[in-house]
Amino acid sequence: MKLPHPRHACPACPALCSISLLICSAVLPLTLQAEGHPKDVTGTRMVRTITNSGETSTPQDLSSSLIAALVPNGLGGFTSISGTGLANGTFTIPQIPKGKFWFQFGTSYVWTDEHKLDLDVYAYGRTDAVPASLSTLLTFNVTGLTPFVASDILQWYSTNVNSVYAYLGDLNPSNMPLPGDTAMAGTTQDWVDAGLLLVDTTKGDEPSLTQLRSVTAGTETYAVLSGLFKPTSLVQTDGLPTTLNGVMAPVPQDEKVRMAWDRTPYATYQSQVNPSALPSFQRFVVHTPPWGTKKGFIAATADLVNFYPSSLATTSLDLGEAHFGNPFPHRWGQIYSINQNYSISYLAPGATHPRPIQGALSTNSLKEPKQNRPMVQAISPVLGATINGADAFLAQSGLTTSPTLTWSKPTNGEADAYSVAVIHLFAQGLSTRAVTAATLITEKSSLTIPSGILQPGQSYVFRIRAIQADDVEPSKAPFRLNTFPFATADVLSAVVTVAP
Repeated sequence: MKLPHPRHACPACPALCSISLLICSAVLPLTLQAEGHPKDVTGTRMVRTITNSGETSTPQDLSSSLIAALVPNGLGGFTSISGTGLANGTFTIPQIPKGKFWFQFGTSYVWTDEHKLDLDVYAYGRTDAVPASLSTLLTFNVTGLTPFVASDILQWYSTNVNSVYAYLGDLNPSNMPLPGDTAMAGTTQDWVDAGLLLVDTTKGDEPSLTQLRSVTAGTETYAVLSGLFKPTSLVQTDGLPTTLNGVMAPVPQDEKVRMAWDRTPYATYQSQVNPSALPSFQRFVVHTPPWGTKKGFIAATADLVNFYPSSLATTSLDLGEAHFGNPFPHRWGQIYSINQNYSISYLAPGATHPRPIQGALSTNSLKEPKQNRPMVQAISPVLGATINGADAFLAQSGLTTSPTLTWSKPTNGEADAYSVAVIHLFAQGLSTRAVTAATLITEKSSLTIPSGILQPGQSYVFRIRAIQADDVEPSKAPFRLNTFPFATADVLSAVVTVAP
């Protein structure tokens, strides 16, 4: 949702790496293309951690972080001015002229003219939580299930520990209930295989196991939360087995949502993602975050309704009202989300096995869908993307190390920011690997990649993501662009290869 204020935000996940930058040595000193007196760029990086006991802010140690300003030099390149980060979460880049520049934080780049930046991020869960490093079995002996069917969901969720979250069936535990069973009898999951954090109720963790029972509506089946087992005591110790015994209590089915979803725009959006894109995933979900809805997505949420359509069609759906239970606190709120993913197979030079990369369309709303107001994708992909003036959907070779990308704004919805991921494709043995080399954030519909990101002779894919979010400032607070309601839409380029 666009604000009257001219600045909005966007998330990125900084990863530290060494980046070489273009410095044109033909003219010394380089001319910085800006007017006005230079001044320091300063900012902070605080991790705002939310737990069951409240919110705390901890500075991130920036003493070894890569921080710089890349100022246009008027010759098609950028002058790099290094910054200094401190252990107290503050940083300074000295004497940056007035005007636009790339702010670099690790492998994240933000196109901005701000001289005071807020790099704060939210995190969920106590900071001393750790995953299992040894075989750590958790066995469930739980009665009171609604007669189990194969499409039912058993969801493990714990507040206070980075939202430990899983569909147990996806983790392949032993002794899962069989169709018709009303109990979990010795269902066992190894926490080290699942990669889940260890739970300790003595530290304020509140684990729960929910059953989402299957409901059939015509030819479709969805799952609604119907039962809750809430252990009052659980202390998992790395390397030691634990058993939970209890009863799955029924949850009143006193909540409802209209299962109405307008999927018809996807017929148009598919080719806009990429002409070769194939639909790979659709989902409609009602979920609830323990930190509430005001701070946006931070970590995994607890599902209340989960629906995977039987086909990835582009027809409208209206399954009527779904009745479900919500045993969690009312203050958490509810989010209504739809997702449509597309897959494209990419082959790196020298590889024989391609790798799929997903282009996603997602919408996350705080408004409950109605019969006359179905869920629908809130923003469409950008149009007419080019790389150095050539169609972004056509493969290129001989690319420069500092190409210019352009695009037109989405025809549906208004973008508050754009995120361009530079995805490096390379062969590892016979397989194709894909690693994000950099993420660039801008409010404009074009950008020039700073030299040093693309390497000679290497191949890349660009993912251009249009982002629509509420009450955000991408050029000032670039790592918080997930406030509700928000939506995203991706475009994936063809493979481009940089000149040797």
